[in-house]
Amino acid sequence: MPKKSDSPRLGTPLFLYRLLFSLLRFYYHLYYKRVTIVGQDQLPENVPLIITPNHQNALMDALAVLFAIDRPVFFLARADIFKKPFVARLLYFLRILPVYRLRDGANSVEKNRAVFAKAVRLMQKGWVLTIMPEGVHSEGKTLQRLKKGASRIAFQTAEADGFKSPVFVLPFGIDYEHPDKAGTKLLLNIGKPLPVAPLYEKYQRDPQMAFVELGNELTLALKKQIVHLDTLELEDCHRLLCRLSAVDTFKSVEKNRIEQFKKAQKIANHLNDLNQKQGAEWEWLQTNCRNYLSNLKKHNLKEVNTKQPLNSWLRLVVQSLFWLIFLPVQAYGVLFNYLPYKLPSLLIKRIKDNQFVSSLNFGLSFFLFLIWYALLFVAMLVSFDNWVLIIFVLISFPYAGLLAFYQFKFSLRLRNSWRWKIGSKKDSELMQQRQLLINQLKLWAN
Repeated sequence: MPKKSDSPRLGTPLFLYRLLFSLLRFYYHLYYKRVTIVGQDQLPENVPLIITPNHQNALMDALAVLFAIDRPVFFLARADIFKKPFVARLLYFLRILPVYRLRDGANSVEKNRAVFAKAVRLMQKGWVLTIMPEGVHSEGKTLQRLKKGASRIAFQTAEADGFKSPVFVLPFGIDYEHPDKAGTKLLLNIGKPLPVAPLYEKYQRDPQMAFVELGNELTLALKKQIVHLDTLELEDCHRLLCRLSAVDTFKSVEKNRIEQFKKAQKIANHLNDLNQKQGAEWEWLQTNCRNYLSNLKKHNLKEVNTKQPLNSWLRLVVQSLFWLIFLPVQAYGVLFNYLPYKLPSLLIKRIKDNQFVSSLNFGLSFFLFLIWYALLFVAMLVSFDNWVLIIFVLISFPYAGLLAFYQFKFSLRLRNSWRWKIGSKKDSELMQQRQLLINQLKLWAN
């Protein structure tokens, strides 16, 4: 590896990095319909801090931390991905440092000491270290068994400073409405920092026991910040019950999102409890969820919350007229945005791991939209002499595209509402199954 990559200047943000950061953050908040952050006041100041998020969505998890924390953030990754000089320079540019394992060579321990010493210096300057404690991403709403890596790095960071500085580990919950879909809601739930200092003496006597104890504390803390299912077999039933219970009770969109997250946690806790007992109530609930989902599929329906199917005929007609009025704007947005929007989804069709879909879609669409708008800008320069017109039209493209995207999502919901209104009354069994599940949610709420 070249000497240039051995000493990355992470403390000196380059203009190119700041520009890329600003553009990505802007696009990130367009990619998600709303990002709600809870607990930003939990961040301790002027102390070494290690953020440990749950890991469900590849690169998007790292971006969630990067754009939520108003402090410079750096990451750690396996040293074997730094072997190629170009990749190493790119990773350093993105503020990622290598962590060496024993298999990486005889001097891996010595190299790690240098990395951790650098990490301490950066954290003492106000930087924040982020580590994914699960090691690999999860396939759904479940927290996997944590690796010892986060605990080991926390103690080794303290050790590199002679145990003089208090190190804190921050549980950082990430909850996606739909991990692989754009235009959805994202909630970031920041927990109370865990002090590592009370375990310093234990670490000096028995490092392995200290790793285990800190890992257990972090596991419990992280589960409080996320929706955790003991097994992914519960996910379909959990998603269905959450959708039924997703009724807005506040005027504030953020309060509704937080309330829905708390409901999802309670439903997950009930399902985990029933799954552990494996009793008659669990068998009944499993059977009803399975049958109801099968019935929805038969009628080509998507589940909605308890209020939406009660929409009046007048309301549906008004919504349909509203959709027709904005149809020309939707057509304009589609015309000038369809290619960079659709191309990423075609390129990632063969991706088998769904956890990478959103990351690849985000990254590809970001660069494709930049290139596409640059080409449109050149085309307008050739075609028009009026700068005011060129700038106005260029600005209109992304906003028209965004409107077209949400108008399309609205049209899908509208079509589903019409199907509920027309088709559900013909199937009394469907409505009976639905009501039984709603009654179960009411029992849990009491």
